[in-house]
Amino acid sequence: MGPQSLTSVKPVAGMAAPPISFARPSVSANQGLCSRVGFFFLAPFTVFLFSRVQDVTVPFLHLPFVFGGVTVIAAILSGELIAVLRMTAVRCMLLFTGWFCLASLFGLWKGGSFVIFKDYWTKSLLIFLALACLAITLERVRVIIFLIALGIALAMLVALMIGETDSENRLIMPIGELANSNALGIFAVLGLPLCWYSVVFSTRGWLTALLSTAASLPMLYVISRSGSRTALVMLGILFLYGMYRFNWRQRLLLAGILAPLALVAFLTAPEALLSRYATVFVTDARQLDDQDTELDAAAVSSTEARLYLLEKSLSITFRNPLLGIGPGNFMVAENEMAEQAGRRGSWHVTHNGYTEISAETGLLGFLLYMTALVSIWRSLGKISARAARLTGAGEARSIAMVLRMLFFVSAIGIFFGISLYQYFIPAFMGLAVGFVRFADVEPATAGPQPR
Repeated sequence: MGPQSLTSVKPVAGMAAPPISFARPSVSANQGLCSRVGFFFLAPFTVFLFSRVQDVTVPFLHLPFVFGGVTVIAAILSGELIAVLRMTAVRCMLLFTGWFCLASLFGLWKGGSFVIFKDYWTKSLLIFLALACLAITLERVRVIIFLIALGIALAMLVALMIGETDSENRLIMPIGELANSNALGIFAVLGLPLCWYSVVFSTRGWLTALLSTAASLPMLYVISRSGSRTALVMLGILFLYGMYRFNWRQRLLLAGILAPLALVAFLTAPEALLSRYATVFVTDARQLDDQDTELDAAAVSSTEARLYLLEKSLSITFRNPLLGIGPGNFMVAENEMAEQAGRRGSWHVTHNGYTEISAETGLLGFLLYMTALVSIWRSLGKISARAARLTGAGEARSIAMVLRMLFFVSAIGIFFGISLYQYFIPAFMGLAVGFVRFADVEPATAGPQPR
């Protein structure tokens, strides 16, 4: 039995079946205080990371790093960090961090690896460990789901209010990690399953569902204005996954409320962007005709470039299978290969999170990261299956289902551009680890107690 488990007891005559509970393990007063303090700082840390508000307000204060540092220190003092080391995903992510550092020492450009570690991976590891250690009750998991959805909704509102358009009339943030239309669109899609949790699954009341529906509006509109075909594909797959996994009531909510909102968002998008979306399955410029615009041709050229980068990243992976070429060094390696062939390098990242990891940290780094992801996916599946057979486990099953939905759509996004060095995926993994650790799938063996 885990320290906190889903428990179910069969009722007997004259006795009520107790609901499933999430009881915390016994801890000292100091440890409990550290856990509460850690979660107190974790809440704003989460909002800062996902809202990106500090990018356009006070970036020089480095608020995510400050709050994240305090959060992790509190998590260590609470004793939770030692406990989560039993989780396969946590061990794999720490081993990946060590392998990241080793690959950096033997990489093509050590300075580039240092920048990736300082600016991206430290933040990702902080949020992963913080959530794994502190998101340890249903109430806390529920709060984090709300805060991530809130943060992403705020980021979308900021983009709509002060965002800019690039040369192709695609919406971007003026500065920061979302100053790219594809990244902005993908980020918006990742917020939708968390909004849908309150609409489709939660029993918190109509006001919560209404607020969550409202929060999904800027996300859907930003997706339509980003011109990101990857975001469009992810949105379609997310909808189909929901229709496949949900029950009939949930399907009606999804199709009756959220689908019309998405339709309106896309119908109000500029015609040039709708034309760009129409090229989502066109991979060769020769498939275009005279009626297609220059923007359509640019979109197809972008697809051709991504296929080229995928090919080169796979080639680099198998040329450097052990340590890779070092984190952040793909552009350098691709340029060297292009110069050897008498061409200029493209100087772009891989636009594929899987091959980015395999090319830059080798096959072992890739296997460590994928093992962490797969172990979480399987654990969530076990919890969902077990909770479906237990009395009073509806919310636990709902959380497991929505997290699986989030990982499913993220897996598509990783293939088309989400970097695994960025904090998005590690944050979701940390949240899932915290939930899985305290939602053991084995039922309790204690007998029924009198009322």
